[in-house]
Amino acid sequence: MSAAQLITLRQGIATQIGEWFPAADCATGPGRMTEAEIKTMAVRTPAIRVACLGLPKAEAVGDGEVDRDVAFAAYILTTDKPRLPRDTAALAMVEDLLLRLPGQRWETDSVHAIAESAATAENLYSSKLGNTGVTLWAVVWTQTVRMGDNAYPNGPVLSAELYAGGDEQGDAP
Repeated sequence: MSAAQLITLRQGIATQIGEWFPAADCATGPGRMTEAEIKTMAVRTPAIRVACLGLPKAEAVGDGEVDRDVAFAAYILTTDKPRLPRDTAALAMVEDLLLRLPGQRWETDSVHAIAESAATAENLYSSKLGNTGVTLWAVVWTQTVRMGDNAYPNGPVLSAELYAGGDEQGDAP
């Protein structure tokens, strides 16, 4: 991936989730979604916003690349619809998303698959939020992304000859 790989990855995640939930307004978001932010948003519901929450851990691979754990969230926002209460709609979407996430690499070689236990969900409902007529859930997961440039893209550099002792003519001591 390019130097802007997290931006590209976040957009790819939002696009894929949007395909899974075609009735939802799915897009990227700048970060954690709060009650205050919801009040400023003009979106149709259901809505999903995909955000990168941070990069909590990194490990050098040894070839100039780094495996970084990246935390993502999909915020699910619902309102009441005829015969479908907002909490029921949100919970159904949360469950469906949690079942789809394990194994996902978002069609990107530098992204490791999401582990079965890497995704969690949290109900962000509050009475203040409830008074606005919406329900908000966060589905959060961490997955490893390989970043940087491989110093050995064609494999390790090995000598064409191997010397195990003796001289170059092959005479053993």
